[in-house]
Amino acid sequence: MTSLSRFLIVGAVLLLPLAAGEPMRVWTPVGGKHFHAAFISESGGKVTLKRRDDGKTVTVSRDELMPADTIYLDELAKKNRPAAAGGGGTRAGGGAAAGGGDAGADELPAGEPDRGRLYPRTKEEIRTGLRTILQRPKPDKVEREVWEAICRLNAHRFLAGVSSEVGTQANMNEAAADASKACAAAGTISHGLGHSTDKCNLSMGHGDMPATVDGYISDGGDNNRERRGHRRWCLNPPMQNAGFGREGTFSAMWCMDSGGRNARAPWSWPGRGLFPVEYLKGNAWSFYMTGPIPGDAKVRIWKLVTRPTDPIPFAQEPKGREVKVDYVFVYDNTINFEPDSSILGKRGVYWVRIEGRGFREQYLTELY
Repeated sequence: MTSLSRFLIVGAVLLLPLAAGEPMRVWTPVGGKHFHAAFISESGGKVTLKRRDDGKTVTVSRDELMPADTIYLDELAKKNRPAAAGGGGTRAGGGAAAGGGDAGADELPAGEPDRGRLYPRTKEEIRTGLRTILQRPKPDKVEREVWEAICRLNAHRFLAGVSSEVGTQANMNEAAADASKACAAAGTISHGLGHSTDKCNLSMGHGDMPATVDGYISDGGDNNRERRGHRRWCLNPPMQNAGFGREGTFSAMWCMDSGGRNARAPWSWPGRGLFPVEYLKGNAWSFYMTGPIPGDAKVRIWKLVTRPTDPIPFAQEPKGREVKVDYVFVYDNTINFEPDSSILGKRGVYWVRIEGRGFREQYLTELY
């Protein structure tokens, strides 16, 4: 995988106060009880609401709200945004995007959540998203097993927070089949056998193609520990198509396509916010930037006592038990790290903080 180009991160939305008359609706703060209220205004990341029960105004942090609420706020922002000078409806060179929005840098690629929030998706959104991906209808002339592997790949990408619209092409499946046959003939897997083996993730010992995707995501073994390259290729944001082939228990995944869009914000494994623990394969976590990560970067992890409602300032120690990090390796835009085995497969709210020379990032992952 080559280094990823830098892209702009979508900025925070600032809503102007609206005229009276916004409808009552149900609001659902993370970790709190839902309540009926009408929107009043938003400024500086704080949302002011008027409750139906007692008529009082309350202020909550935008980060405290669940995705359905922030989508509603974004729609209000679009509706009340002043028209641009000259009345133009699209950006230069752009055109209208699907759904009536403007095309351009502020449009999230398909499958990507709003990663500026602590909890980008609800459990229901995750369940619905995974079910939709895994049940996508098979295209004509694509083998069932190949399509199931593509869907499995997209499920993992969905959870990592990158585009989950990867498709497949006949030439890629043919190349992957050729690579798997070369490995079967040699009785081993190697990227030096020709036949596209240098352009594929390779696997042996699995009985079906979808299972190999789980293996690539886990990426275990001492030879993979540093770079976790198979996982890195699977989660490469601009991947637009992939190919799969199998010869007996030897399998290959053609993975070097980059026809899609690069990410504009960091992504990770496990992903930000809520994450189903049964999808967490192996003992290594990964964090990916849109540019290089300094080689001296260090990782700290805390298992929190309660869900935070706002980002935790870097100057503040998170409230919870710090988890030992047994291993860290930085490679280009990637940092791979292994939390202490005491949390493997364990549900909980985890705060990850990464700091290096001129660099710092942090995010929340809740395994459920």
